[in-house]
Amino acid sequence: MLGVAGGGAAAILPAAPTANAPVGWGLAKAIATPGIDYGEINSLSCAGPGDCVAGGSGSGSNYTTHAFLAEEKNGTWGAGKPVPGLAALSTGYTSVNSVSCPSPGNCTAGGEYDGGDGAFVVNETSGTWADAAELPGISALTPFEADISQVACTAAGDCAAIGTYTNEDDDPEVFVAQETHGTWSDAEALPGFAALNAMSGNDLYDYLSCTSTGSCAAAGSYVNATDHYESFVAAERNGTWSALSTVPDIELDTLSCPSAGNCVAAGEFNTNAGFVAEKNGTWSKPAQTPGITALKGEEDAGIADVSCPAAGDCAAVGTYYTSDGASAFVDAETDGAWGRAEQVPGLAALNLQTDASGLAVACSSPGYCSVGGSYAFSTYERAFLAQQTRGSWGAPQPVVGLAALGNDPQEAVTAITCAPAGSCSAAGIFSPTGTDVLAPFAVSQVPLRPTDSVLALTAGRAVYGDEQAVQAAVAVSAASGTAAGPVTVRSGSVAACTLTLSSGTGTCTLPAARFAAGTVRLVAAYGGGPGLAPSVSATKTLTVVRAATTTRLRLSAATVTYGDEQAERLTVTVIPRYAGTATGTVTVKAGSATVCVIRLKSSRSGSCTLAPKKLGPGTYHLVARYAGSADFTASASGKATLKVVK
Repeated sequence: MLGVAGGGAAAILPAAPTANAPVGWGLAKAIATPGIDYGEINSLSCAGPGDCVAGGSGSGSNYTTHAFLAEEKNGTWGAGKPVPGLAALSTGYTSVNSVSCPSPGNCTAGGEYDGGDGAFVVNETSGTWADAAELPGISALTPFEADISQVACTAAGDCAAIGTYTNEDDDPEVFVAQETHGTWSDAEALPGFAALNAMSGNDLYDYLSCTSTGSCAAAGSYVNATDHYESFVAAERNGTWSALSTVPDIELDTLSCPSAGNCVAAGEFNTNAGFVAEKNGTWSKPAQTPGITALKGEEDAGIADVSCPAAGDCAAVGTYYTSDGASAFVDAETDGAWGRAEQVPGLAALNLQTDASGLAVACSSPGYCSVGGSYAFSTYERAFLAQQTRGSWGAPQPVVGLAALGNDPQEAVTAITCAPAGSCSAAGIFSPTGTDVLAPFAVSQVPLRPTDSVLALTAGRAVYGDEQAVQAAVAVSAASGTAAGPVTVRSGSVAACTLTLSSGTGTCTLPAARFAAGTVRLVAAYGGGPGLAPSVSATKTLTVVRAATTTRLRLSAATVTYGDEQAERLTVTVIPRYAGTATGTVTVKAGSATVCVIRLKSSRSGSCTLAPKKLGPGTYHLVARYAGSADFTASASGKATLKVVK
């Protein structure tokens, strides 16, 4: 099965990888593009781990945009090269818009030349690229403009294409084409689109997803005669396209079909993120993404990309706006039910300006997906990647290795795809060191080598408030390589301290008064690193005992008049031996008689006043007794003498 997500990224959607072995993102690699500046990857397709093709465009020395293709074979990326034969069609603007690779060495790419005047296709067979050719039949549809938006291949030589063209009335239309056993049929108008009376202009978008030869779906959006967005959906069965259906009130920006008759198309629904779903051949009405209004309030939101590895199991990523700016959200469908949209977990910690864009998602199996995009950092954009494992999203991470390639963090992930073995790859742009241009990069998930984390404490016992006397020592070992990066020592979800590994080891000091007196069970959690899997140590126990306290009592006056005792203020202070704030009750007594009770809440000091005629005339020795708490032992003040006179 093959689904093509929005943005032209072909996503192969296989079964779950064997035993769901842990994978992580490796180091980003620059893709050389000789003769091309400002090179950008528009589409990425991987037939297997280490076997990918990227297609895009970039500006040359004469400021003309040139199409290129780059291949990864056995894990090594070659340089981007001009599309074979394309120069015979055009010496002007050219661009690869979409690539699809059903098996290693067998790929198809499609795009445009002369700025959209013509549409071309080019095939790779058994590792050799043929010359690009104009899409058959396209010139009969239009004497003006045409371009291929997406291609989707389900087997070598069996592909479909979708794109746009301008008819004789200068109105935009959508075409589809089919390749069977290596031969392309003539492009044909998508049935029913001409009747929509789409307005002239560039606001026409179309997306394609195919599950087998001759079985595809199309979706897109256009501007109608009243200058509003509407959308359409259409299906191909046994090689024949049915007339499309219109979908009001939603702008569709992405499409994914895991099986024939089961699809999800998504985008912006009345300023909210929303989608329409096809189930067993029947399309639903548009629906709003659950929980999106709680994120955005009255602002806008939209789904940028969706990937469905199985019917009823999808992942979506999108952008939502608040009064503070823009951010990214994810949502997942499990067994046919969508969850609630949530901000990409951990993005806020990266997102200094709360701005996320360039979003893409691809899934290898239900619950195992990857998201890529960019976020604002100071005045720059930085690329990020995040993984979903067993249905839970991990925190987004900057793309490892880009800092070594570029000096200006102008970065973005522009395409992401998952290969049959379950690993994913991503591509994007960065600024190479010493230049002011943009260049493409690629990065792939790699099997993670297991690690072993060991935690040791310098002492098994500490007094509350004096836990800093105990250090945590962590060693992280791996079968090969040296572990680096942060390790968090924690008890449950509460962090105790964080250290940075040096040569696989590190220490940190436990914080004072972080945990209540009692038994604290600590583990060291290593988050993993390039090529290394996360690991958690065995539990170490720290016994925290209650700390001693000192209680002090102070009188505002040594003598008061009987009947006017309320003028006397008694102040108590409970001082822990080390750190923390003692809470609880302090009882002030004169012999066995209780004078007043003070409750300490958030301060170690408290006060009370005497009640009138509480004590008769005479001399009294007052004592303040602190009852103690879970963290502190009881204590009593010295005697303070008070005289009550007539």
